[in-house]
Amino acid sequence: MMGGAEYELSKLHATIFFVRVSERADWEKVERMTRAGGVDGWLLYGAVNDEVANRLKTAPLNGVPFVVLGDHRCTQSVHCVNVDNSAVGRLAAHHLASLGHRRIGFMGGTMHHAYQKQTLKGFRAAVRELGLDDHERLITDHSSWGQPGRKSTIEWLRNAGPTALFLPDFEWTAGTWRFLKQFQIEVPKDISLLGCGKGSGNVL
Repeated sequence: MMGGAEYELSKLHATIFFVRVSERADWEKVERMTRAGGVDGWLLYGAVNDEVANRLKTAPLNGVPFVVLGDHRCTQSVHCVNVDNSAVGRLAAHHLASLGHRRIGFMGGTMHHAYQKQTLKGFRAAVRELGLDDHERLITDHSSWGQPGRKSTIEWLRNAGPTALFLPDFEWTAGTWRFLKQFQIEVPKDISLLGCGKGSGNVL
């Protein structure tokens, strides 16, 4: 999300800089930059709560608008931009199904983060809704993908037998394509890939 914000701001000839705020000295830095007039707005990412929001509303920071990117812990109303991760999973399943795929594999990341679990939930809901093959074997992660000497993912592909593969984590599509090529699995002849994120949104 921050990368997307930087891309859009660059088109407006604006500059984005990053400040990690975890200690008192970090807040002092934020206040100095604000007093110097070098900040037009704040993009907040991370564990943003009411304490953070209230601090940004008081002097010397008040008057500078802020927007929270992603999930937050605020109980008060704040401006927020987020991704409907469940919709990401649903749209992927619908799109691949519209191309004729009935057995779609899901290769997620660590599955430790909320967005990963939400994406999988949306994907599974769409698979059931569309009456596609719904087997637990079609769900896996890429923890062993591309590791030297490891063929567990290739074995998974052959055993689970998906005709298409959805990779919801950013920047995995190109690497997956290269890895499959090493094992003479052709895209899209043998399997279709659908990636998620900037530059990987096309079906191969």
